[in-house]
Amino acid sequence: MNLDWDPEIDTPATIAVIGGGPIGVETALYARFLGYYVILFEQAKIGQSLRNRGQSLMPFPIHEVVSSVGLAALQAQGAAIDFAASAEAMTYAQFSEKYLTPVAKTDLLYESVHVNAKVLSISRVGVPLDSAVSSEERAEKEFRILVNSKARGEFTQLADIVLDCSGLGSQRQGMAAGGGATIGQAHNESEVAIGKRDVLGRWRERYSGKHTVMLGSGWEAVANAMEFQKLAVSEPATQLTWIVPTRGNGSKIEFALPADVEPSIQLAAESFVASDSTNVIPMAALGVEALSRTSPTSWKVQIQTQEDETIDVRCDEVINCASPLVDWQFATPIAAATQTLESFGTPIVRCEPHYYVLGQKSLPANRLLTPAIGFAQIRHAFAIIGGRADLNLFTSVKPL
Repeated sequence: MNLDWDPEIDTPATIAVIGGGPIGVETALYARFLGYYVILFEQAKIGQSLRNRGQSLMPFPIHEVVSSVGLAALQAQGAAIDFAASAEAMTYAQFSEKYLTPVAKTDLLYESVHVNAKVLSISRVGVPLDSAVSSEERAEKEFRILVNSKARGEFTQLADIVLDCSGLGSQRQGMAAGGGATIGQAHNESEVAIGKRDVLGRWRERYSGKHTVMLGSGWEAVANAMEFQKLAVSEPATQLTWIVPTRGNGSKIEFALPADVEPSIQLAAESFVASDSTNVIPMAALGVEALSRTSPTSWKVQIQTQEDETIDVRCDEVINCASPLVDWQFATPIAAATQTLESFGTPIVRCEPHYYVLGQKSLPANRLLTPAIGFAQIRHAFAIIGGRADLNLFTSVKPL
């Protein structure tokens, strides 16, 4: 690995972790075990993205989604860890409740975690974006992080290292043909549901017995459709009009699923194409041309079926499952990612000097983050930071 700056930083140094999902929490814990001073910023609650997926089953068995480091931290608190070797799967909500949140509340992390704290900007002290400063010189400067916290208001924090585990966030492509903005989308955006919904749990009442229009061709859309189909068994009036975007004027339904998507999602997608269900109706279309409220509880959705043809559909709810957009907004004051590093079989860790991106945000759009990839990325990042290729706490730290 050839770098034009020295990546090694010994403890005690300050590491800022952005994101309180599984990768962010595991990264922060790994850093604390190594003796770094850690500050984790999460714009909502720990595991919020998992909570949003609710009672959907995770596609991995329990023993693959928990780490030995996390289990050791829980054991030190006297917490039960009897699920560690289980081959069963948890729901996303259970994983957040039984593992992720308790890990974040252990003595090692409790003082490090800041929830409801949104990172607004990251810059380097004394290094303007347009400055012709070498990577070596940039590496010597601290990061200045501007945070908007519900508890403290706006404040700044200095850090030696930034580990961006913020994921893809809630921003989505537009619902129009080709991912552009839909007429009326900006005005109504706050009322359009995003991504995977807990249709059978938290949001059951919102969708039960109602007509929903959903756009998307990825795994989130398929998973939502599976739950709408189950909901319709007990609530027959439940209906989902599912717009599957096409690239041209063809009427063939084609899904955009990663090669390593869980088998149940793939099988469900295929079954929906062949199904004659009157409750879940997938339809090929270019996208949504216009979106408007006809009342506080109803929508009019103008679906573009051909380049010069549209149809109007009335519904109660709208869900946008278009592909997520990668949010680099808070990192714009620093240079763009300068190098791609790959090792230990991990896909990508991208970096500005001492700025690393881990998790789904670092992966190509057609590749899903698995626990194995996430743990390998964490190991990789700290092997670089610590200057030890053999450093691997996931094998050396284990619960008793």
